[in-house]
Amino acid sequence: MSNTTVIFLTGVTGYLGSRLLVQLSNLPVKIYCLVRPARSENGAQGRLLKILEDNNITPEEGKYIAVEGDIRKDKLGISDEKYLSLSREVEVVFHSAASVNFLSTKEALKSINVVGAINVMNFAQRCYANNQSFDKFCLVSTAYVAGKTSGVAEEIPVTKARVFNNNYEESKWLAEQRVVEEVDDLPYVVIRPSIIIGSAIDGRAESQNVIYGPFRIMIQYDNKKPQWLPGYKSTRLDFVPVDYVAECCRHIIFEKDPKPIYHLTSGPDNQAGMNNMFKSVSDVFSVTVKLYPYWLFDMFIKPFLKLRKNKDDLKFLRIADAYGNYMKYKTQFDDRNTAELRYKNGIVRPSWNDVFTKSIRYAKDTNFARDV
Repeated sequence: MSNTTVIFLTGVTGYLGSRLLVQLSNLPVKIYCLVRPARSENGAQGRLLKILEDNNITPEEGKYIAVEGDIRKDKLGISDEKYLSLSREVEVVFHSAASVNFLSTKEALKSINVVGAINVMNFAQRCYANNQSFDKFCLVSTAYVAGKTSGVAEEIPVTKARVFNNNYEESKWLAEQRVVEEVDDLPYVVIRPSIIIGSAIDGRAESQNVIYGPFRIMIQYDNKKPQWLPGYKSTRLDFVPVDYVAECCRHIIFEKDPKPIYHLTSGPDNQAGMNNMFKSVSDVFSVTVKLYPYWLFDMFIKPFLKLRKNKDDLKFLRIADAYGNYMKYKTQFDDRNTAELRYKNGIVRPSWNDVFTKSIRYAKDTNFARDV
């Protein structure tokens, strides 16, 4: 790579992408940011400037450049001339744009997470063909492409279809599959975070953060009464703060000899126990959360709620269908490649408990980030 690394970044308007901008802000880089067409008169560059402002990044001239486009479209919705000129300049393509809506249909998720990944990979292949300085294509996936795997999920390609917990997981697995099958000799890295929560500093997160849905369910009723939820005390969940993930991504971008896959996870020795997690929720929101076996929910409570057809019950069931399997999840994630990355670069992985508590407090103080 050259002295000033030229990066093409998708997902800059998202949670991880904006935090990656923060990580790159003090480095000698030039970043082309793919931004969907804006309705405002300030256009794509105006949207990008707002993101920089919101993250306290100085908008240095010529360092951050918005490219109006859409990952769902052929050639990313960019003109042929611009597409060609970018391919001759870009050295790293980093794809973090995605839909993380667990309640979306397969078709909706495929149009963004699968088709989008293919279109961005095609652009990376053009860069590789047209620019001798091209270094790598980075694809952000999820550790949960492991699906309902038992035991330990390794940092290797998941070549066979699994039973997945929701449509989101399946869409990310399909994206990985297409990239691995069609990548040819393009140098690439697959980055698999687990459940990204708030900042390790202050717990800050976006209103769409995936952990907020289940926790809204816990506190929406009378907090003087215990909230009973299906799950098991033995369940282990894997949370990682967004700034830790962004820091790892920064180092992966500049890693000279990267591993093909990185699990950016809390690690087998640092996963969240269900009891400790609910204790944090109980302490912050002053609500008592108790568990009953998931088989009881599947066999009796779920059919009963379906028959009752109450609006709140049906909403609860939709969330349970998307998130419920995580309440009985026991898979652990091997992270030896990431451990080596941390060791080489002095990256500190925070304790999940401290970050989780900060994230829950931030959620309470900001009405789940709606009042920010």
